[in-house]
Amino acid sequence: MTPILVLSALLLAAQPQSSDSVGVRLQSIADSVVRARPRMPGILLHVESTRLGKKWSAAAGLSDTARHVAMKPDQPFRIASVTKTYTAAAILRLVEQGVVSLSDPISKHLPREFIALLERDNYRTDSITVEHLLSHRSGLDEHTAVQSYIPLSLANPRKHWTRAEQVTWLVDSLQPIGKPGERFKYSDTGYILLGAIIEHHTGKNYGVAARELLGFDKLGLKQTWFETLEPAPAGIAERAH
Repeated sequence: MTPILVLSALLLAAQPQSSDSVGVRLQSIADSVVRARPRMPGILLHVESTRLGKKWSAAAGLSDTARHVAMKPDQPFRIASVTKTYTAAAILRLVEQGVVSLSDPISKHLPREFIALLERDNYRTDSITVEHLLSHRSGLDEHTAVQSYIPLSLANPRKHWTRAEQVTWLVDSLQPIGKPGERFKYSDTGYILLGAIIEHHTGKNYGVAARELLGFDKLGLKQTWFETLEPAPAGIAERAH
């Protein structure tokens, strides 16, 4: 499946010294960041102080460079690979529930099709653990490292890649980088496999499963959703492009 992109608001913790000046200072920071980085389309900043009971937001730059639309503080945006944090948390919830153990081999939890794909390329699914996937120490490279993958994706941006297609792309193109636990290598493919584990044990679409496991409603994540897997929440601003 295409790497899931969660859309959310960015929260930056801060310790404001003067509540009256924070909004002005925050806007000044946002403006200066965009001015200093001409290639950056735009930025959103949000600060909350529970002690003061106050919130401040600032936006600078563009939310849509093609239409030259100004960025607004309430716009959702893609957080791309930060989505891995949600995936990891969902896996840890399954650990809390006793469904999964971090020391379990992935052969115990992955659907058979993925085990067959990995073992075809000599990945030791009985030695790679769930923790190895979480910590990027599984011995997996990543499908996005295949030279032709990015150009092909850019040439056909609307293609919806399945998990099986992406894992196949990896095993057909690149060799394992080492034994399980031997070295660190950031791997999108590893987190795709974690998503497969989540769906396998919950029997639900990854977006629904993660939302329920993490309790989005209780966390107040009302403007966060998994694009392509579920509709955008009603009544929110247009997503930044």
